[in-house]
Amino acid sequence: MSGRNAQIYFFGYKNDDFCVTEFARSTIENTTLVVGPYVRNVYFLHIVVEGTCHFSGFDVVAREAFITAKNKLQSFTVGPNYTHYWLGFTGRKSKSFLDFFNISAESHQKLKIDDWYFVKNLLDTSFEQCVKDQSLEQNIAKTTLFSILLRLSSCDEENDKKQYTDEIEIIAQYIKNNYQQKISMQYLADVIHISQKYLYKKFIKIYGVSPQQYLIDTRIHAAEKLLRTTNYKIKEIAASVGYTSQLDFSNIFKKKTGVSPKEYRMLNIQKEKE
Repeated sequence: MSGRNAQIYFFGYKNDDFCVTEFARSTIENTTLVVGPYVRNVYFLHIVVEGTCHFSGFDVVAREAFITAKNKLQSFTVGPNYTHYWLGFTGRKSKSFLDFFNISAESHQKLKIDDWYFVKNLLDTSFEQCVKDQSLEQNIAKTTLFSILLRLSSCDEENDKKQYTDEIEIIAQYIKNNYQQKISMQYLADVIHISQKYLYKKFIKIYGVSPQQYLIDTRIHAAEKLLRTTNYKIKEIAASVGYTSQLDFSNIFKKKTGVSPKEYRMLNIQKEKE
């Protein structure tokens, strides 16, 4: 048997801050396949399972990965006996998402996989879940992508990504970067494959507060800054820090600071006058 055997699930582009556009796996048997040259308008994370990919400027072998940059010329040659997975992703926050993991959004990059057996098992399991229930595809694909990126590091020692002493620190940083979004504790626990109970216990041990309280504190701190430095309406500030209800925001703000958002703004205006 020769040729290519590929399964590709196109999720389509969603007008979102961040979305996965496709999740796929492919096997090349007893032949060589030339891909490109072309330019794609999404980012791609490729994970090589078997064989070698001769990519633009470098070779990637089994148990390694590479990112292809958005809107950059790319071409590669693979096979024979080559297998890989890939995930495409895009959105307004995709660049800051890559920056968080210290991965260049401007150029193609080869990456090391720090826990191969975990990544391979995750890819196999997640892909089969997408096959069985495509209604879950976006959540599964996002969780898979995030979990893999946690386990990648640059092949360039001078630009090796920051190593966190604990995955809980990754969660804390994720909250800081995404506090404007709806964040569930179940999602955070699923990302690092632990129970909510264990996440709660370990987070408190490191940061002294629960993940939920850490999220609230981050939101209120951002709201305080906006109240001091902008003329945005209270409703607009509430929405910008992750609250869909102005009333909920005002109640939480007062509980945290002792005053309402309006009172907080007036007190700071008075301080500036004095």
